[in-house]
Amino acid sequence: ILFSSPRKKRSGDVILNGNWSNKHLSERHRKFVEYITKSKSKKYNYDIYLNPAKTYLAKKNYKNNKPKITINIFGSNSNNTLSAIWTQGLLKKLKLSYPDSIIQLLSPSINKQHILESAFNSKNCDVKIIPYQKELSETLNEIRLSDVVITTDTYTSHAASAWNIPVLVLY
Repeated sequence: ILFSSPRKKRSGDVILNGNWSNKHLSERHRKFVEYITKSKSKKYNYDIYLNPAKTYLAKKNYKNNKPKITINIFGSNSNNTLSAIWTQGLLKKLKLSYPDSIIQLLSPSINKQHILESAFNSKNCDVKIIPYQKELSETLNEIRLSDVVITTDTYTSHAASAWNIPVLVLY
């Protein structure tokens, strides 16, 4: 199934037409769902779940009225990863504007967790490093409990969007 016209259509290719100029995946997902269900959908809903075997805290019981800001500084490659120095400057500005906030940094791997710990733990005790977890639902839960997410990676932005959490994606 293709989302644009190829130069040469092969037998069996299905081409879904739409305005892909903004390259946003949700519109492509919606069009795909329309195609496979043979019905027009007015809205695309993410299908995202936490581990059904675990009990998760309700968002209203988590924060004690403190805004929670979750930041993922690591992208899928070095071109979309924020530097430690730039991130430290961002953290200082966030703490000035939101002094009572809970600010946490996501660890997408054990190696990157060590990088975060060495770059931020000793310099800013107000920042929490979320340890790397093999089970993705633990990271998803941290995103779910956030008030805002800042990221350079698409998986984090899609997870935040799934729960209608404001997200700032930096590219």
